[in-house]
Amino acid sequence: MPVLAHWPNRDEPFDYARSEVIAWVRDRFGVTMDDAIRIFNYARYKKVVIFDPITKLWCGTKGGAR
Repeated sequence: MPVLAHWPNRDEPFDYARSEVIAWVRDRFGVTMDDAIRIFNYARYKKVVIFDPITKLWCGTKGGAR
């Protein structure tokens, strides 16, 4: 996954519909919003995607490696 924002405008309340990460998952796999959220959460749990606290962006890792 490329470097993407999950909460692009932090001045507004979080909304999955505005997440670049969820949009990428939906486009890449052709799934519904609910499925994209589940895929993202599972990928995060397995450390296939990681959060950079400095940039506040998410990016994919190769095979879950850091």
